[in-house]
Amino acid sequence: MKTAELVKTLTDKPFTAKVIEGPILTESKPDGTKLYTITLLEVKDDVGIARNVRFYVVDEGKVTERAVWKDAVPTETISDKAAGRPVVAEPVV
Repeated sequence: MKTAELVKTLTDKPFTAKVIEGPILTESKPDGTKLYTITLLEVKDDVGIARNVRFYVVDEGKVTERAVWKDAVPTETISDKAAGRPVVAEPVV
């Protein structure tokens, strides 16, 4: 996917309240690969955290441009316990 598509995928996630800053170029590798950081506000119930999400871009600005998440696809990080929800244990079988 291209950079714009990756950013839209992140902003469309249900836990993303808003992008605070970015994408900001964090690092540029000798081969032209670029590392970007986006700071977003994640909200669940009455709890919010600012967090950084990083991604690489290869062949930026070219037809072959490709943006990929650094390390893993971002997921919700605020637990139910942190959000003040009761945590129900699964029964042990």
